[in-house]
Amino acid sequence: MIPDNYVQLHSTSKIIGWQVEIANELNRLNAANPKPTIAVCILDGGFMMYTHVIKNLDFQVTTEFIKYKSYDGMEKGDVNIFRFPNELPENCRIIIIDDIIDSGRTAIDIA
Repeated sequence: MIPDNYVQLHSTSKIIGWQVEIANELNRLNAANPKPTIAVCILDGGFMMYTHVIKNLDFQVTTEFIKYKSYDGMEKGDVNIFRFPNELPENCRIIIIDDIIDSGRTAIDIA
């Protein structure tokens, strides 16, 4: 549950606009240099961000999921990776989508 004293920093429409901008940039990148692409969703937090970006892509991606947890409620805790893709093919583009970047810890741990 989100505490009552938290304030929404950005409107939902602004966030959706950013998601479309991200998808448009990925579309431009793929048009300039098409290659097989794997889109990796960081669960649980990245699911909504992931779906909004993916539905705005105009090229096909293969989907993978990583179950990653570094929070215990609202507090940072120990890092746990519950699911990781078995083997990723060479010479493909990998897009990693998460919901928020604060410390960069998730990106460092899964790289």
